[in-house]
Amino acid sequence: MTTIDTTAITVELPKAFDPRWSRLSDIQADGRRITIEPAKYFFRFESST
Repeated sequence: MTTIDTTAITVELPKAFDPRWSRLSDIQADGRRITIEPAKYFFRFESST
């Protein structure tokens, strides 16, 4: 069985990130820091065939 790490991805940027990115679901832009919740933002399609 495969285990997927769903820890939030956080990056500190050299300049402030545009706060309008926070309008997207599961992305938080706070000054120079941006955080993405991968379990909510990304998805994986698994075929049953």
